[in-house]
Amino acid sequence: HEGASGSQVTDLDTAVADSLQTKATGEAESKGKPVLAPADRGQLGASPEAVEMRVPETPTLSPTDKDETSSLAKDSATGSATAAKSLQTSLEALDGTGPPEQAPTSPLKEVVDAKDQAEASPKVRISQMRLSEFLKVQATESINVCQFALIFLSVFVPNVIVIALFSDIGIGLEIYDAVSPTNMSLTGDGLLVLFFVVTSLLYVLDFPSLPIVLKVPFGLLNVALVTIGIVFKGRKYAWGPIVFTMFLIPVLLALLRGSYCLRLVRTQFYMTICAAATLCAVVVGVIAIIWTLDENNEWGTPTKERLVAGMPNLYSEVYADRPLIYAEDCGVNKDLSGLEQTVVTDIGTACANAATVWFLVWICPFIAAFCNIIVALFTLAASNLHLNNDQVLVRALQRFILILAFLFGGLYASAYLTGPSLRLGSTLMAFFGAGICAMVIWIYSELAGSGFNAISHDNKLLVLAGKAWKSQWTQALAVGGTHVVIPYAICLDMLHQRVRRCRGTQGAAGDDRFTLRGRKAMDRAALLDWSGILTKVCILGEVFFVFQVGVPKITYIFLAWLNGLLSEIGFGIVLIIVAAVGWSMFLLPPVPGVPVYVFAGIVIGSQADANPDVGFWQGIVIACFLSLAIKLFACLGQYMIGFFAGRTVKIQLLIGVDTVPTRAIEAILKEKGLRIGKVAILVGGPDWPTSVSCGILRLNILQMMLGTLPVFFVSSPCVVAGAFLTRATGQEGDLWESGAGQVASMVMAVYLTTSMINHKGEELAKPRPEHAAVAKLHEEGMRFEKALVEASEW
Repeated sequence: HEGASGSQVTDLDTAVADSLQTKATGEAESKGKPVLAPADRGQLGASPEAVEMRVPETPTLSPTDKDETSSLAKDSATGSATAAKSLQTSLEALDGTGPPEQAPTSPLKEVVDAKDQAEASPKVRISQMRLSEFLKVQATESINVCQFALIFLSVFVPNVIVIALFSDIGIGLEIYDAVSPTNMSLTGDGLLVLFFVVTSLLYVLDFPSLPIVLKVPFGLLNVALVTIGIVFKGRKYAWGPIVFTMFLIPVLLALLRGSYCLRLVRTQFYMTICAAATLCAVVVGVIAIIWTLDENNEWGTPTKERLVAGMPNLYSEVYADRPLIYAEDCGVNKDLSGLEQTVVTDIGTACANAATVWFLVWICPFIAAFCNIIVALFTLAASNLHLNNDQVLVRALQRFILILAFLFGGLYASAYLTGPSLRLGSTLMAFFGAGICAMVIWIYSELAGSGFNAISHDNKLLVLAGKAWKSQWTQALAVGGTHVVIPYAICLDMLHQRVRRCRGTQGAAGDDRFTLRGRKAMDRAALLDWSGILTKVCILGEVFFVFQVGVPKITYIFLAWLNGLLSEIGFGIVLIIVAAVGWSMFLLPPVPGVPVYVFAGIVIGSQADANPDVGFWQGIVIACFLSLAIKLFACLGQYMIGFFAGRTVKIQLLIGVDTVPTRAIEAILKEKGLRIGKVAILVGGPDWPTSVSCGILRLNILQMMLGTLPVFFVSSPCVVAGAFLTRATGQEGDLWESGAGQVASMVMAVYLTTSMINHKGEELAKPRPEHAAVAKLHEEGMRFEKALVEASEW
């Protein structure tokens, strides 16, 4: 490994493997020729150790094993050219394409698993191996014109498809209107089910081993099925075609990185992607801005009416009982007074679903530009990533954390920042969720190698990142997100192995029920604490329901009901009631602040508009400052909850007063005045946990209140949005401004906290006398968890 220290060079002198059986029993072993066994070929790129075995000559090797070997060997773009050359020679010797004397005379030792040998089992169990630890392909090639063009096309083509097919600039209105009928949605369901069945069947039948005349048509068929199926579901899931198309960017780039650009220097590869994504973001953004400057495309009532007129089938199909007429059923001058309340609610939901479709068509270019910006930022962070330089790795990891914080912040904000006339919560979650999945997968492929593990103990930020990655909460998120897929994947792998055995192409897996990769996954899964993971899956499910479904809906329903009761009360009494209700709502842990701000804008705005002595605009000003006062007094109440609850050691342990992240936040919050880090945490953090934690940490109350004052710039847009909703002018945009402000504050808070950990991690980790009881309780908890794991191993 060029440039690497001795401690970072992988030791290739040990190995683990089983002896393999052949079809011809009693066949003599090869004459001392050291080659790689098929089992090892199936694991190449997955182990920090190479394997040297004496195996029977020309054992059966399936094309799948060859493909697995090739793909796994290409997992990393840095490392040892010598190992790559040795591997190539070994594979040639195994296939008989190279002379025996070309076999590598490496210092690798022959090691046979005694247990498996005694059981005469041909199966290979190689656990705890990583894809990037065995083979590090030397990345020394400079980018050529063809690679440059392919990278640009991988970024450019999905953008063109999105703009041309799914936006108002192109034919987005026509496409979404064409797929609006119910039968199109049902057809989409059928196509997606067929795609799922065909994909499963191809995997079971060992797709890589099929002849090329079958690979190409079946591969194209699958692509067509999933693409057309997602487009046909456009009315119900308007975000589907856009997310799917933009997700092609990381997929295409990953395919390039694992094949044609494998030996391309990392910096050149990522900087080319960054340049392409930046160029696309600028071009698409400029086109979108110029397009919206046209008075026919500027967001407002005329544009809405034009979008609605361009999708006649949408309003004919969106409501099951009858076709809707936008002006009469959904417009600002609608009149549904003669209908039952349940019918009014159903029509309102249908109108909101339809509005979501044409709003996404209009905003689609901005979404594409935003996705390109995320790709550019991520690749810029990854361009200078060097696993043999801890400082560079820390900086890159910090950038990755910031991007993830932005995506998670958007995911959190999407739960309650959706305007009442647009059902965009699920849409936002889809975009941010897809971004998080792509980021996590790519970060793991870049940072989960042996280099990261070798230096992670030298820096507190890396230690915390490693613990977070291996924690049960992270595992619970993965299991909870793929719980339906896990048993299905196990069954498919077993069927796959049976087919390979029947065809005589099972390679080195022998009598094992699983393929090599399946066995590796099962062995890793067997090491996990499933009782703890599944318990946390249940907890996360309950938390998701409370914050995404339960509390936001109940809060808006309650506040809407209360607004109706206050319509006949005097303006002064209304202000008192709004202040009391808002303060009480803030003291409830699951209730976010946005519904309270919107409620204040709706109630005070409507009351002021009806009162000639006050007026609408004066009412908005009063509501903005009243909301700020409610927030400050609520922070005081939350602080007192934490202050008295923090006397209990268990509560202190709950927030981790003795941990480095909590101490880093405490150090930032103790800064006097309106320091940016302090303001970012107090404004960007969740309302209840942030203020309660301040009380537990015994921070200065006045300094906390001072740092919370800038929340005025977050609460006021929500108040204004609520006030305008009473005039039915459709001014939902202010909620997005509020959400953007809170997400920006959250990202800034994460950045400053990680910087504090990076620079003062050792000092923050030192034991403190006041936390001795917490540390003792933590040790007792660790012993209990260990005992629980041992007791639940059955």
